Amino acid sequence: MKKHRYKEILGIDLDRSLIYSGNFLNEHGYNGDVIEVEKTATNSSYITTEVLSTIRDTIDNRRDLLIVPVTSRNIQQFNRINIPGVNFKYAITTGGGKIFCNGHEDISWNTLIDDMIDIDSMELLLSDMRKLQGIEVKPSVVDGVYIYTKLRNPSVCMDEIEQLKTKYSEIFDIRMDKKKVYATFRKINKGEALKYLANKLRVPMISAFGDSEMDTPMFAKANNIYIPSHNTILNLGPHHGQVHHVTGFANSMLEVISDVKSRLDSLV
Repeated sequence: MKKHRYKEILGIDLDRSLIYSGNFLNEHGYNGDVIEVEKTATNSSYITTEVLSTIRDTIDNRRDLLIVPVTSRNIQQFNRINIPGVNFKYAITTGGGKIFCNGHEDISWNTLIDDMIDIDSMELLLSDMRKLQGIEVKPSVVDGVYIYTKLRNPSVCMDEIEQLKTKYSEIFDIRMDKKKVYATFRKINKGEALKYLANKLRVPMISAFGDSEMDTPMFAKANNIYIPSHNTILNLGPHHGQVHHVTGFANSMLEVISDVKSRLDSLV
């Protein structure tokens, strides 16, 4: 069998980029054909049939492109997802805290980030975050890597969050996605993990597709940046790559893959 010689790695966020919750699809009036890929007690997630077909075909037939899901979900949440006929060889979970190859953790990455995790600082920030007003989901440490909480009404505690950003700026990046708050170590994020994987596999080009500020560290490392029209990004942050604004809502991924393939084909 011919070996892969990847020319480009495409890091794709999952929620609201590749897959979409039923609630989110309903809010936006989407009525296209979808397939359920996750079911929980409160909601389900779906992928459109067009995106599913394109993802399958790309993974099966492109030897020059590596598609890697890059998600803030913890390991358990990621493993709940079942996309029919799609097996990603590599995956990045926990906001960059975990890297998997064929379902096995990358031990070298674990060793590398272990030296970056400051337990004492994490406990201090966790204690401060528990004092925020209107907490809906109690702040907790996710897979030993970052802190997560969810607020009922973020507007009532924006000043407090800004104070936390300033107080812990040398150690943590604190980002918001609507009501969700993530506190990640500055060198443990989606971008650092994706760059590590690209270097390890000797892939010269990085592209990234995402809709929230948790994806901006990926953008900082990417040559090409893809952002859907329904994004919640307020601050794109430092980046050097070309920015592409894609449309198509739940089918945005089609435009991303088409553009990446065209670029790779032009190199032949």
